[in-house]
Amino acid sequence: MAGVLAKVCLTMAGQPLNDQTKYAEALQWSELVINSGRHALNSDYKQIFINAAKDIQDTKECIWEIGFYGNGTGNFTQGGTLGISNGITSTDLVDPGYSTGSINATARLFNLYDATDLRRDWCIAPFRYTTTNDVTTQTAWTSAQIYDRNIGKWRRTYESVTPKTRDFNAVNFPALRYSDVLLMYAEAANAVNNGPTTLAEQYLNQVRRRGHGKPITTADATVDVATGLLPARFLEEIQNERAREFAFEGMRQHDLKRWGIYVSKMNTLSTEITATAPSTWRYASSAGRNTSTRNLLFPIPNSEVVLNSGIGVRNQNPGW
Repeated sequence: MAGVLAKVCLTMAGQPLNDQTKYAEALQWSELVINSGRHALNSDYKQIFINAAKDIQDTKECIWEIGFYGNGTGNFTQGGTLGISNGITSTDLVDPGYSTGSINATARLFNLYDATDLRRDWCIAPFRYTTTNDVTTQTAWTSAQIYDRNIGKWRRTYESVTPKTRDFNAVNFPALRYSDVLLMYAEAANAVNNGPTTLAEQYLNQVRRRGHGKPITTADATVDVATGLLPARFLEEIQNERAREFAFEGMRQHDLKRWGIYVSKMNTLSTEITATAPSTWRYASSAGRNTSTRNLLFPIPNSEVVLNSGIGVRNQNPGW
């Protein structure tokens, strides 16, 4: 699959391999997907995830999904948990559906969106559910309650497979979306050409416009990036856009590692949480505080070290 190969090549171009020749290959593979004419952005960002909840296949936007089936009852044992462990906290099994709400947003992510970016209040739920006497209502969070907000990307209220259960649902996971291909093209083109090309700017802006509810192919000075940015500045725009576009889709750690900024970003996040979070949530700063180069790679298994004299203890990955 060309889109997956583009992702593989971008990974190889980044740390720790730093094979710069792979940027050209990433550009070719992503261009192949774009020029195929088989894929396009869904004009409505939130509809991507509503479709997933309704078990509607959107192959134009969602190029590759990890499929889940059923709700865990009867003979159906292939269910997933999107929106159950990482949804909006709810004890109502019927509507919206049960969720432990185990993951909250950080102020860093929330503030990365501007107020007109429609993705912010979809990815980060601006409300909580309250159930009283079997009646569930929405209550808006205050502007000060950023760290209290759950993931809102996968909302069980839209699920079509019933009955809704506490443990499983049929919501597919988007492993590769078309917006990812557009941003990979922009990143690779910026690296290959030592600066953004017109197409690189265009593809980045298409993702940004969609996020703001604007016509995707119409230039809009209120959301488009400036033209002619230096390579490092354009890369920074892509890095931030990927955070906004793919929040909670499991890409961020991998991206930060290949860009070589994972440890520094986690360390500064710890400082930010300590400084800005209410006392209830400050414990979350420990993850960033304890992040070091040891966390960049898994250890080489000791069984391999023992059997292969070419590895040896000295060649074990840092910190292990």
